[in-house]
Amino acid sequence: MSTKQDAIRNAARTVKAHGFTLPADLDKQIADLENPQYRVAVVGEYHVGKSTLINRVFLGDKPLLSEGDGLQNTAVATDVEYGPTAKMEVFDWTDSHQAKELLVKTVDNPTEEDVEAATVATETETRAELAKKRARVRIQVPNEALRGFTVIDTPGLDDPEEEILLNTTWRVIPSSDVALLVVDCKRLPENSDDKPIRGRVPGRIMDLLSKKIMGEDGIARLMVLVSCKPSDGFHAKQRAEALAAIKSQLRNIGRENIPVEMYCFDTAIEDIMSDVSEIRMTIRQFLTDNALTGREEKIANILRAEIEKGLVDVAAKLTASGKSDAARAALAEKVEKEVIQFKEKAERAFELFQDDVLVQQKLLADRVDNRIGRVFDTFVEEVKSRSAGEKKKYLEKAGIALKTELNQTISEIGFDFKKEITRLIKQYGQNMEEVRSHWNEFLLNSFQIKKPFLAKIPSIVWDGLEIWLYTFVVPFGWIGAIVARLVGKQFFSPVPGLADWLIDNQVEKGIEESKNKVCDDIKTEMNSVIQKTFAEIKNGMEESNHAQVKAIRDALAANPVASGDRSAFESAKTDLEAALAAL
Repeated sequence: MSTKQDAIRNAARTVKAHGFTLPADLDKQIADLENPQYRVAVVGEYHVGKSTLINRVFLGDKPLLSEGDGLQNTAVATDVEYGPTAKMEVFDWTDSHQAKELLVKTVDNPTEEDVEAATVATETETRAELAKKRARVRIQVPNEALRGFTVIDTPGLDDPEEEILLNTTWRVIPSSDVALLVVDCKRLPENSDDKPIRGRVPGRIMDLLSKKIMGEDGIARLMVLVSCKPSDGFHAKQRAEALAAIKSQLRNIGRENIPVEMYCFDTAIEDIMSDVSEIRMTIRQFLTDNALTGREEKIANILRAEIEKGLVDVAAKLTASGKSDAARAALAEKVEKEVIQFKEKAERAFELFQDDVLVQQKLLADRVDNRIGRVFDTFVEEVKSRSAGEKKKYLEKAGIALKTELNQTISEIGFDFKKEITRLIKQYGQNMEEVRSHWNEFLLNSFQIKKPFLAKIPSIVWDGLEIWLYTFVVPFGWIGAIVARLVGKQFFSPVPGLADWLIDNQVEKGIEESKNKVCDDIKTEMNSVIQKTFAEIKNGMEESNHAQVKAIRDALAANPVASGDRSAFESAKTDLEAALAAL
């Protein structure tokens, strides 16, 4: 057991020993730290090796998940975990709200066909209905490699049915400790006219990174596994370049801490991970280094908040117990004056912060218009520079290239914005420290509260904001539809050069429409996220300060504490302070 876990358990015992309650389920979360059962979501596009990874690394001699073409019909997330005997359990939602699941079927010693029957539908409509109806499928097998894991297989991220992803993959990710993102080596780099274009991670993967895994409701612990088959024909240099490309893009969006590993389906390739035990060891180490510490810190933060609130309560009661009614009334009046002063200064600091952020928002909007506009304009010029015969061939591949270029440009714009926002957050924090200093001094002198519990900027909100802003992903629908129309259109003209002009005119009109929509959508969503963030910061400050002030007001309004109670409160204050320091 780690020192951190010792401190957590001691803090929880201390809080309860002195009569304070802890949030529901916290005891179970603490108990789970000793022998954690990690939830590992395996995500990626179709046919990249998700099911193959689970079959070979965790199921071994008895693969149960369909591999290959059948994967495109998968509509249900599948939990795979250790059990004393092999069995499959099928859970459906009890109602349309998807709030409660019900076990509807159990199969002993399931086969691959049994699993497929529970998770696969062949038609688009029936797949969507299955995804709405079925909560999940759980497979248990007596395989020691699965101890400590619940590995979750998911539908492909490029599933055309967004509703299937909403009911499966996007629901699974926030409940997981870690996501393993599987990328197909042969899809890197993407190509345009058979020429490499900086070997980027495909757009759908960046969509996962930005909106689903590292967004407000997601998780920040991600490991990228690049699958490689001998048949891919990627030699060692190309594999190294593919890994470097992914690492470079992650670095460009400020996520260089995300580990990238490559694994192989065949032991014939020796320069990357090909042994299943090595892959398991790498994943387990990543979980220990990331998921466990993340769980510990989350629990510690909950305990810190509870202890700090408890300290305010006991310290206020101790102070009130030594004063007459008149002295307590006078102190209560002084508290109200201090509260008014604090609120006024805090409001002013928040207004300055808002003004600074809005200035950066305007600058960012200008950058979006200018730089995104240049990407679209360059695309049009590239089309115009080609002959009529070359245009169609170019347009057949240009949609992916344009989308990739847009995603990269937006991520670079947002990364610059993130740096400015980080600077403003730091400045706002310093301003709030100055605002709090007088209030802190008052609490220390009047109530002997050494570490008051005051609102802090909710960092998860800013994490969601910054990740969204600098990894915004352009929906492919507009660009893809335009390019598809152009590719399928035949331009014949008896007038020399008219076919060229018709194509160029069509491209120019379509691209202008897409350019305006992309820029407007980015700016609209950006404003929505920023306004939501402002509201969360302000509400968080008001709620926590209200809780603190309420404890002080209640203590001063109550009857003096009895001498026996005073001794108990003094003991509680000492114990809580020690527990807080240890966390």
